[in-house]
Amino acid sequence: MSSEVLSSPSQPDPWRHYPRGGLDEFFDAHGNIRPLYRVFLPLLQGRLNQWDRRKQIADQIFHHRGVTFALGSSAERIERPIPFDIVPRILSHAHWQHLERGLAQRLVALNLLVGDIYGDQRILQAGVIPRDFVYSSPLLQPRMMGVEVPQNRWVSVAGIDIVRSGEDEYVVLEDNVRSPSGVSYVLENRLVSSSIWPQVMRSVSMHSIVEYPQRLLDTLLGLSPGTWVVLTPGVYNSAYFEHSLLASQMGIDLVEGRDLVVYRNRIHVKTTQGLTPIDGIYRRVDEDFLDPLVFRADSLIGVPGLGNVLMHGALALVNAVGCGIADDKGMYRFIPDAIRYYLGEEPILSNIPTYLPVFEKERDYIFSHWDELVFKPVAESGGKGLAFGRDMSMPEREQWKEMICRQPRQFIAQPVITFSTAPVYHQGHFEARYVDFRPFCLLGNDPWILPGGLTRVSGSSQSLVVNSSQGGAIKDTWVLRE
Repeated sequence: MSSEVLSSPSQPDPWRHYPRGGLDEFFDAHGNIRPLYRVFLPLLQGRLNQWDRRKQIADQIFHHRGVTFALGSSAERIERPIPFDIVPRILSHAHWQHLERGLAQRLVALNLLVGDIYGDQRILQAGVIPRDFVYSSPLLQPRMMGVEVPQNRWVSVAGIDIVRSGEDEYVVLEDNVRSPSGVSYVLENRLVSSSIWPQVMRSVSMHSIVEYPQRLLDTLLGLSPGTWVVLTPGVYNSAYFEHSLLASQMGIDLVEGRDLVVYRNRIHVKTTQGLTPIDGIYRRVDEDFLDPLVFRADSLIGVPGLGNVLMHGALALVNAVGCGIADDKGMYRFIPDAIRYYLGEEPILSNIPTYLPVFEKERDYIFSHWDELVFKPVAESGGKGLAFGRDMSMPEREQWKEMICRQPRQFIAQPVITFSTAPVYHQGHFEARYVDFRPFCLLGNDPWILPGGLTRVSGSSQSLVVNSSQGGAIKDTWVLRE
């Protein structure tokens, strides 16, 4: 147990209920504050009303800047400020170097995998991934088979979710390339931190994150010089704040599907001066809704004819239609094999063991180890459909087993793993909450990883689910330079 005084003697100990000895970002296994966080020691020994005031300032900044997250459908939409915790997460230089190398390696492999699946299919011919498994994915876009995309770059932007599973070990939780969101919160978190921790930040040598919008713009222009726009589903989308912020900071137009039209096999944006041709779209619309003539016919937010323009090579799209195959949680199982196949390297970042009920032996294992596993639909995101075997009632277990037997390709199972906690300041005391980490990755001529990212926090000390859409909070993430 730590002998350091972490509170003022004139007030109740705010750490009195905080568990020690587990895998925690703030405390080591002996209960001592980690060197990374000693810069906060004088502040912890002060009065708690200083922390209350900082929390109040942070909430006010988020409110005034309109940093929100929407829950529910458009009919039942709840717009709320996203919960922000004022205690930053700090990553050491050594840990970041390891993560940066592993993320760059994985990003390159993801792009090669998607391009190969829609192209020569070498990895399928080699038997590294079963062909039937790929072709049965709900996220495969068969219309993209044989379609060429600019510079064969299918994945330009990725958000790869990471958890810390040991003192020096990080594992990949899942890949997000369809439309990874959250980078606007990364930028806003840093803005708030600079307001509430100015002296602390001046004493810490950390990487800046302000260059992300310019890096993103450079990635887009490197793919196709010319006029780009950000395509949003509209103000009712949960990430609309992000769409607006990125468009503004990149200096390009934010448009909805109704603002675009196909004319002479090119996409144009409607303006008061007439039609203006565009060369590229940074899309924040799910690919199934991009064109009601090619994809989902019930889409009201797409652009009729866009698919035809795309397939004739007259438009650059980031990310490319079809990249969702890499988000398939069943395909996640094979990403380490893809790294070995395409790059001839061992994966730097490990996967969580993943069991596929489509294979009989693995289905038998799942049914005999039910309480040890968490179940996920392969095509969902944001924690939707996730269920822990140990928490299911007997009727729920039978229902899940019936679903798995009926549609085994639609689900995966993974062991419930222990990952790190971090302190959250809540009403005068600190609570340990589980945290994950979403770094944002760009692929141009070379991969570039934003030296920071979105740390997401579980909604309660008992919950392992950290998604903002499931009631979680966010933290600023400081990456040290040395």
